[in-house]
Amino acid sequence: MIRAYQPNEVLDAMYWCSLLTFRRQQYDLFKLSESRINLHEQCSSRDHSGFDTIRSGQRINVKIMVPVVSVQKLKEEYSLGFKDEHDAK
Repeated sequence: MIRAYQPNEVLDAMYWCSLLTFRRQQYDLFKLSESRINLHEQCSSRDHSGFDTIRSGQRINVKIMVPVVSVQKLKEEYSLGFKDEHDAK
């Protein structure tokens, strides 16, 4: 989860979300996280086609830990040059 604390960081947060969708393995978000969210979900194999190995209708528990990282922290750690583009406009 990318957090924007200032209105001028919202566009940068959207940029980071799209970048991390395709290049997640290149960035260590847990190292930069300011907090973490624990998600616990019960799913059915009928709801998700990705559960091919589970019998139809069987319920499974999914637990995920999501790091919360600020836009500012990402900019400090991974300067990608897009900050200068926005500031120049």
